[in-house]
Amino acid sequence: MRWVLKENLFLFLLLLPAMVLVGVFIYYFIGWTVRVSMTDWQGLRPSYNFVGLRNFLRLFSDYRFVVGAKNNLFVLAVFIGSVIPIGFILALMLDQNVRFEALFRSIFLLPMALSLIVTATAWAWLYNPTLGINSIFQALGLERLQSLFIADPNRALFWVTVTAIWQFSGFAMAIYLAALRAIPEELTEAARIDGANFWQILVRITLPLVKPATVSLIVLLTHVALKIFDLVWVMTSGGPGYATDVPALYMFVTTFRQDRVAYGAAIAVVMFVFVMVIIGPYLVYNRRKEVEL
Repeated sequence: MRWVLKENLFLFLLLLPAMVLVGVFIYYFIGWTVRVSMTDWQGLRPSYNFVGLRNFLRLFSDYRFVVGAKNNLFVLAVFIGSVIPIGFILALMLDQNVRFEALFRSIFLLPMALSLIVTATAWAWLYNPTLGINSIFQALGLERLQSLFIADPNRALFWVTVTAIWQFSGFAMAIYLAALRAIPEELTEAARIDGANFWQILVRITLPLVKPATVSLIVLLTHVALKIFDLVWVMTSGGPGYATDVPALYMFVTTFRQDRVAYGAAIAVVMFVFVMVIIGPYLVYNRRKEVEL
């Protein structure tokens, strides 16, 4: 009994630094942000007053925030709706014992090795109406294919989302490839012996068995889409107008450019709630699966 207590104490001491760091830099600051969001703190002013939910009530009638939230939902739908099928198709192709698989896998994963700032800078140049892709079209005599890209207020958000899709499709491919390689070959071989074709195996065996990977990707990609900031800030700064504005960008501008700390904290709290609405059920589901096992 004494040996068990010593072992548990030793494990607790090993975990204590991480627990303190997580407690302070995550949970404490989450609580601090919630507290600040219910004040009128302007940042430069040393004192502030408690105002309750006033900032949140103003937020949902704020035109810029409403537009940014709609833009974020668009990014979320297009981003996840594209990255998951693209990643799965790429993984399925690589799982067919193709030649130079390692080379193709490296090429698909290369965008993930780049920071979002580098990616945004490179793609902003490609989208430049007078340079990049348009200059290639002009050299090939395909002027009719030229576009304003991110300078077009009606399509700028779409092209920013395309950049995010390019960055994260390789990540989805890697997750799916690992899931596909974990499927026992006996299952697919038995299905082929029973006369099942490629599509039947795909629908009845492959897709159900990679479902956990799909759920994990949806959660991770949702988190990425809801807090997207780097690409938007570097490529468009939210413009033209508010065409590519998102809550994360609005929070940054409000807090650090306008010194409206309390209002920025309210935006952060709303974003946190949105993320938890998505991740919460996933965490509960995982916990229940662990208990069942």
